[in-house]
Formats: sequence, structure tokens, C-alpha cells
Amino acid sequence: YSYTINNNNFVNNTNSKKFEAESSKYINNNNLNNINEYKYTYSLNLENNNCCHCNYYPCNYSNINSNLAENNFLNYITKLIEVESKIEEAKINLLNRSDFNIEDAFYIFSNPENNKISFCDFGKGLKEFDLYPSAKDIKLLMKRVDKENKGFLNYDDFFELFIPIQKEYRENNKKRINKKFIPKNNKSDLFLFSTKIYIANLFRLIYESENELNCIKERMTENKIFLENIFNQIDKSGLGFISEMELYIYLQNCGINCNEIENRLIFMRLDKNKDDKIEIWEIDEELTPLNFI
Repeated sequence: YSYTINNNNFVNNTNSKKFEAESSKYINNNNLNNINEYKYTYSLNLENNNCCHCNYYPCNYSNINSNLAENNFLNYITKLIEVESKIEEAKINLLNRSDFNIEDAFYIFSNPENNKISFCDFGKGLKEFDLYPSAKDIKLLMKRVDKENKGFLNYDDFFELFIPIQKEYRENNKKRINKKFIPKNNKSDLFLFSTKIYIANLFRLIYESENELNCIKERMTENKIFLENIFNQIDKSGLGFISEMELYIYLQNCGINCNEIENRLIFMRLDKNKDDKIEIWEIDEELTPLNFI
């Protein structure tokens, strides 16, 4: 079965039904909208590789899937920028509340016996703010800041849930003094009612966003075989890691016009061990959906 290219459109020399039946599985697996988008992508790859025909399957099938994998990766990064920007704004709004400080929030969630927050502790703490998320939601919340997969959160982990990336907010929080008293009824009474709403909104935004991202990751699992190709495109220096500037340049070249803060948000999210560089295992970990079994 051969297909010739005419102005980026396919001319089917035999039976187009067989082509569309086979190509439909690529469409479903790679988030393409329709057969024409597949044909267009296919035609561009054939044209770029000076190929005028093929035998039933595209002769550059791996190239097509590699391009589709990169498109899916860029779509994920675009969604990540949207999510992290909203969360950052919610953090800033909360930190601007004069009665809020992270030490008091940690007191509400942590176990006083070991000064840590377990899965159960987190669930109990969220109830103080009238939040009743699923076990999946709580795991996603904890995974966001438990970079070492300890299974619990310490103060430093919890701190990262609330603090914006701008240094001035980190400094301002250090100057705030915790209230040094225990509420008679609910622990959350350490804060004003309006501030409790801000806290609840932040937590809800985080676990709903993480749920959405996790669903995207589940659809991208087949694309991870092309991760090394994507990584090498970003790592222009060839040093085996990605710098913040390399990430910025790559996104700009791909048409994602993020600003400095947005780029920093994405870089910090991908930099799992906080050593100011992104290695391939860190991107692999970011793209791995959370297993709830």
C-alpha cells in the first residue's frame, strides 16, 4: 500500500479504510484529534525525510512517535505552568494574611509526639478546615513535597507547601511569631475564619490540580520511551543535566513564552533533589503517575 504526498495531503492509491483503521490506534494513543492531523503529521515527516512512499506502515514511524511524545511533553509543561502559577498566587494571597504563619499551621497538622505529619495526621488536619479529600488526594498532596518518599512530612516539607518562590516571602515568614497558645475547641481557631478559607482554598487547589496532572501522566506512559530524545534536545551543553537557562531557551524555542518566575516554578518542580540542575531521572519521576494500589 503506497501513499503519495500532494500539497501535504494523502492520495490513497488503494484502500484508504485499511490505512485509517491502522492509524486510528496511533491517534488514540497520542492524543491526536482526527485522521487528518495524523495524515498531516505523517506527511510532514515523509517530506522532511525525502520519502515519497512507504509499505503500509510509515517508514519513519519512530520519528513520528518521537515528535508526538515531545508534543505531549510540551502540553504537560504548558499545563504545569498554568497549575503552578495559580498555586503560587494562592500562596501569596495566604501569606499576605497578617494572622497566618506556617509554624501555627504545622502545629495543626503535626503529631506532637514526633513533630511529623503522617498520612493520617494530614487527613485529620484537613478536617480542621472542613476538607474531606479522598486517600488519593492526600497522597498527591504529600507526594508534592515529600521528595525523598519518606512517607511523612517534616517541617521543611510542610513549609514548601505554603511558601512562594520569591525570597522576600521566605524572609517575611521568618519574622512572624507563632501565637504560643492552644485554642479551646478547634486547632484551626489559631487563624481568623477568613484566613481558614484561604488555607482551605490552597489545599483544595493543590490536590485538584495534582489529580488533573496525574491523569495526564497516565495517558503519557507510552511516550516515556522517547524521554532521552527530549532530554537531549534540552541539554544543549551535553553535560548530562539541564540548567535553568537551557530549560528557558528550550521552552521559548518551542513557542512557550513563559516569564522568569514561571520558568523558575517549572525548574524547581522538576529539580527533585534541589541541586539546581535537572537530570533525566528527575523528569522521568515527574512524568510517572502515582500508583494508588
